[in-house]
Amino acid sequence: MPPRPPPHRRPALDRAADGARSLHRKGLGRQLTGLVEERFRHEGRDGIRLAVLENNPASLVFWSSLGWQEIDRRTDNQHGRPCVVMHKRLT
Repeated sequence: MPPRPPPHRRPALDRAADGARSLHRKGLGRQLTGLVEERFRHEGRDGIRLAVLENNPASLVFWSSLGWQEIDRRTDNQHGRPCVVMHKRLT
C-alpha cells in the first residue's frame, strides 16, 4: 500500500473522517442522542426510530446500549442495503 499523502494534500472528506475517529468513544454520540431524545420528548413524541446497517455490529451494540430495540429488518430505500430498524420509547 502506498504511503498516505500529508494531511494538507488529502481530500477534505478523509481529513473529516480522521477527525471523527479522534472523537470515537468520547461520549459525544451518547450526548447527542440524549439531546435529540429530550427534544422529541419536549415535542410530545412517545417514541423514535432509526435504521442501522446490518453489517455494522458496533453501531447495533451502541444503540442497544442506549435502550433501543430491534423492531424490524428492511432494506434501505436508496441503496437496497439490509438494515435493522430500531425503536426507543420516550416515556
